[in-house]
Amino acid sequence: MQIVMANPKIKSVDFTSQGLIGLLEAFIGPLMAATSTLIVLYSQSGKLQITEVFLSVIVFFLFKPFKLKIDQQLWRNLLTSIYSLIFVSFVVVALKWSLLNTLFKQPFLSEPNLHIFTQHYKFIWLGLTPLMQMLGIEGLKWVAKKTYKHKKVVFIGSDRQANQIALNLSKNPYSESQVEGFFEDRSSDRIPEDIGMPLLGKFDDVASYVNLHKIDSVYISLPMTKQKRMLSLIESLKDTTATVYFIPDMFITELIQARVVLINGSLVISVCDTPFVGLDGFIKRLSDIIFSGLILTLISPVLLVIGVAIKLESKGPVIFKQSRYGINGEEVKVYKFRSMKTLDNGAKIKQAEKNDPRFTRLGAFLRRTSLDELPQFINVIQGRMSIVGPRPHAVAHNEEYRKVISGYMLRHMARPGITGLAQVNGYRGETRTTEMMQKRVEYDIKYLQNWSIWLDTFIILKTIFVVLKKEGNAY
Repeated sequence: MQIVMANPKIKSVDFTSQGLIGLLEAFIGPLMAATSTLIVLYSQSGKLQITEVFLSVIVFFLFKPFKLKIDQQLWRNLLTSIYSLIFVSFVVVALKWSLLNTLFKQPFLSEPNLHIFTQHYKFIWLGLTPLMQMLGIEGLKWVAKKTYKHKKVVFIGSDRQANQIALNLSKNPYSESQVEGFFEDRSSDRIPEDIGMPLLGKFDDVASYVNLHKIDSVYISLPMTKQKRMLSLIESLKDTTATVYFIPDMFITELIQARVVLINGSLVISVCDTPFVGLDGFIKRLSDIIFSGLILTLISPVLLVIGVAIKLESKGPVIFKQSRYGINGEEVKVYKFRSMKTLDNGAKIKQAEKNDPRFTRLGAFLRRTSLDELPQFINVIQGRMSIVGPRPHAVAHNEEYRKVISGYMLRHMARPGITGLAQVNGYRGETRTTEMMQKRVEYDIKYLQNWSIWLDTFIILKTIFVVLKKEGNAY
């Protein structure tokens, strides 16, 4: 029996023809970008060396997070292509700048050797890459339509998961599946009114209907409590040639990056996992290191001025180190410019509030403008934090809220961030009530469920706007 998960966030691989199109869809963008790089490099020098082939492989992986979609309009795919081109170009320039300033004396990293394209060929690459990507995705659309074959599918059960899968199949113009309807034993008054499929009969009618109408696939969406009924249905469907898919009902709960994986040949379902695994984890960490390194270099004069000002204004250290929970709930030290007369880091810590008497005059300004958090870019370089992620709370606050907010500790499935989705949605700074903390946690979990490079970029840009507008409760 093949297993398909109901939640659209779940990552698995299906090697049907439709799955093969999906696999090609995932790689067509980076493949075209790498091909474009090879073409331009060959046109420039008239030959290809191993270093140039290696460069095209790097380009492939840099473009991988930016997926072009066959069910998306051409202009949207073009925007994705242009955005990814800008991002990759920025990363390449940043890497080149870093190499020139750290390893310039190495002969193989001399400045002439770091000029990948001449000025003329840079513009050719910038134009050819999105053109080839658009040709690639449009060609894949044509192939998908030519290989499109209707496969009749039915559903056993009419719950939320079944409805969602049926809707997704019906809306996708490149789906092979044609939804015929569903079977249900419940009375009509217990069947959801908004179900978008015709009722085909009772459970006892499934096997005969599948045989009579040559149904290709059957999706079973029943509660785990109906185990005996499911086994009976599966047994009856063995007399058909239909592929049977099981949709577990565990998805009535919120999932975090659920995926199907094999462990020593055994199929297991991960329902709560970090989104930063494999290539996604590498891209996230690489971008953190590059951008934090650049930002620290640019703001080093500001850091120096603030440090001197803090030292001149009051006694105490320039940097305040407080214990926070990091990824996987491990305790880490987070850096901030000292903004208070006290150094609270015990079992009980009072949250900062408006006109807090503990603030120094300079500290109040630093907290309002979030300048006190600039040293956390050092934490990012160290690997303790990320630029974007759930904001770290003091250990004392974690221990307090984990007892009253369900799922609170799930926010620690990623490195804590300097900024996050909660902070750009009005939950920045003090959380005066448990309800406010609950909303912050909801946004943190939503971030983990929906993470992408696009979302990180959106949060960073919106953070700048929020800080300039002085939104939130940052005191």
